[in-house]
Amino acid sequence: RVGERVDEIRQTMVATEATAQVARVLRIRPGSPVLLVTRVSGTAAGHVLQVARSYYRSQGFSYSVHLKR
Repeated sequence: RVGERVDEIRQTMVATEATAQVARVLRIRPGSPVLLVTRVSGTAAGHVLQVARSYYRSQGFSYSVHLKR
């Protein structure tokens, strides 16, 4: 939505198997392990602004989080 501000992002990571389509794009065999990252951006009022689904090959993937209070 134009003019609305992102207030919240929820991100989920799931280990799954590559479908034929995902495998073709990533140049791996169907059924190979992949990481699916789904990111949903929304407003304070709960409106969804964007949904992104990204697939990553299992080789070489690294995830790091820095939490500070």
